[in-house]
Amino acid sequence: MKKILVLLCLAALTLTLCSCGEKTQILTAYVEDELSIVERQAVQSSILAIDAVQQAVYVSGEEALDAFIAQYGDDEAFADIDTGLLQGRFMITVRSDDMEAVAAQIEAIEGVEKVILPMKINPVVKAVAWLQELFA
Repeated sequence: MKKILVLLCLAALTLTLCSCGEKTQILTAYVEDELSIVERQAVQSSILAIDAVQQAVYVSGEEALDAFIAQYGDDEAFADIDTGLLQGRFMITVRSDDMEAVAAQIEAIEGVEKVILPMKINPVVKAVAWLQELFA
């Protein structure tokens, strides 16, 4: 029992130390479908002009579907999907301790429809998952 308590304390301390300061995360910014290549490049330049942004990579709807199929398999289940219905997006690498502020800056750029923040996972959930892996 003492061993588990010590491990829980260490896990909580590690998570607390790791959560301090700036974090690097990926934001997803969906762009308007009707953007031309030149307009899309202008959006990318505006995104990259934000100090906290390290990288912005455009992913078409077709590329996103291909990546999804590669990760989860089952080509046949997705064979009839019209890739024109899938929205293009920028996968944006951001280093900041205020992701919401960076997301608001990106969302204010003309041509950006919506920005999706990464899911926040409660540190307790992380600690429990880590302990489950440790004792599995």
